[in-house]
Amino acid sequence: MTVVRRLVQSFAASVLGPAVTVLVQLINVPFMLRLWGPELFGEWLMLSAIPTYLLLSDLGFGNVAGSAMTMRVHAGDRAGAVGIFQSTFALVSSTSLLLAVVSAGVIYTVPLATVFHLHALTGSEARMTLLLLSWNSLLLLQWSVLMAAYRATEHYATGMLYVNLLRILEGLGVFYVLFTHGRPPALAAYMLIVTIAGSVLLALQQRRFAPWLPLGIRYAKLEQIRELVRPALAYMGFPACAAISTQGMTLVAGFALGPIAVAVFNPMRTLSRIPLQITDAIKNSAWPELSAAFGRGDHAFARRLHRGAVQAAIIIAAVLVLLLWPSGPLLFRFWTHGRISMDVRAFHLLLIVVFANSIWNTSASVAMSVNRHERVSLAYLAMSVVSIVVAYSLCCHFGLSGIAVGMLVADASMTAVVLRTSTRILQDPLRSFLVACVRPKEVKSLLTKLRSRLA
Repeated sequence: MTVVRRLVQSFAASVLGPAVTVLVQLINVPFMLRLWGPELFGEWLMLSAIPTYLLLSDLGFGNVAGSAMTMRVHAGDRAGAVGIFQSTFALVSSTSLLLAVVSAGVIYTVPLATVFHLHALTGSEARMTLLLLSWNSLLLLQWSVLMAAYRATEHYATGMLYVNLLRILEGLGVFYVLFTHGRPPALAAYMLIVTIAGSVLLALQQRRFAPWLPLGIRYAKLEQIRELVRPALAYMGFPACAAISTQGMTLVAGFALGPIAVAVFNPMRTLSRIPLQITDAIKNSAWPELSAAFGRGDHAFARRLHRGAVQAAIIIAAVLVLLLWPSGPLLFRFWTHGRISMDVRAFHLLLIVVFANSIWNTSASVAMSVNRHERVSLAYLAMSVVSIVVAYSLCCHFGLSGIAVGMLVADASMTAVVLRTSTRILQDPLRSFLVACVRPKEVKSLLTKLRSRLA
């Protein structure tokens, strides 16, 4: 399979993920509200939010292992890739087992009904629901390790397709549980069953694609885990900073401007981030191919791929931003049924934020592909904190537009940091890279290739 074909398939599989999430939410939420009622649905949301934090317990080892394994495979070191794979599996599995025991003890010790003020759920129902959801989240951690093997063996698109099909199956199961009058424990049990079946499927298919890369702990080594600690912790900075920025700006809006401002800001920000769903898929598609290029020492191809990915992100983000600029207020009014009014000036600033974010987020795939993203992660942490301070200082005078300016300060700074880091790793002069990204001839060539591939 050619590199271009793998990129197109990976992009399609990555784009399918957000589409599945939106589709499942659009369909399931109204049915759950109708058949369970607001109170039971609200208690389900509270309990189901808690285990999601367990998904952070792998500390990013699955992702950095994927990059390390891909480089080893394409450098001809399959034995090294096996060692990284089994070392990561041993670490994540042992951590998951420990947390499964600890979470069970905590769940059956804490009076959940009292702590969460539950009325629609009994204490036993709440305990069983939370226990099954916790085990489900811990089992999902193994998927990150299995997906590392799919990335290293050039089957990332296939793995993502399986994952999204399993998510669709899980979403459809909600209908069965609801229409058979099942309650939250039954739904949590169904989700766990789907995850178990999905784990078996991913493991069997991975073994079929790469029999030389077996699951197990025979070749696990503590030294290899130690080598991954720094990049893994650095990788965790990205979701942590994203959470700081997302929740931090919500708190800024709430404290400084009140709850009505939050009700306007959050859906407005969600609408403005539509382009990121597409450009993030570009990053995820380029990531394994960049690792492979570095593994075989093909820096020239890595430079071309980086330039093409950033060009594609700029074009797609620009087109979507220009479409949302005039249509956003109409979509917002339709989405909210006219119950709240959009701050148009703030929305336009948020679109500029998204455009900048699309550029640096795509370019960051270079540092991630070789596990040299510590500097980017630290810069992201610093700028996330700075953006909150700036947003709070400005919003008192400029309202939601002040918050948008604070976000723009962070993303504009990150664009400068990430592009400089990526071009340094690729040994690609920054000025030449910038000229190539905006040169009309280069852009026209990329558009022609994209049209031919889509056709």
